[in-house]
Amino acid sequence: MSNPENKTQKAKPARVIKKIITSRKDEVSTQIKTEEPKVRYLKLHPFIRESSSKGFPKSPSTVVPELRLCGNWLEEAGFLPCNYVSVTVMEELLIIRSSKEQESD
Repeated sequence: MSNPENKTQKAKPARVIKKIITSRKDEVSTQIKTEEPKVRYLKLHPFIRESSSKGFPKSPSTVVPELRLCGNWLEEAGFLPCNYVSVTVMEELLIIRSSKEQESD
């Protein structure tokens, strides 16, 4: 008798859906794969940003959020060391995509 949790499922090719995300004046076209997403929960860390002003007295430092991403799961998702990524920023949403070449800011 086999355990249904241990059965190997045949990998089905992911269907690709093209979705337009509108933010401000620009439209961002992205392809979303219809596969089961793997959710990772990460903690934002405080990062102390030192003031760059050379005035006197020294301006106070500010604390900003920092997000650290590392692990084998990034490579499995197609994010390789030394590659560039693009980050699309919207309210309470970040979309990180692998980018083949560096885009100018």
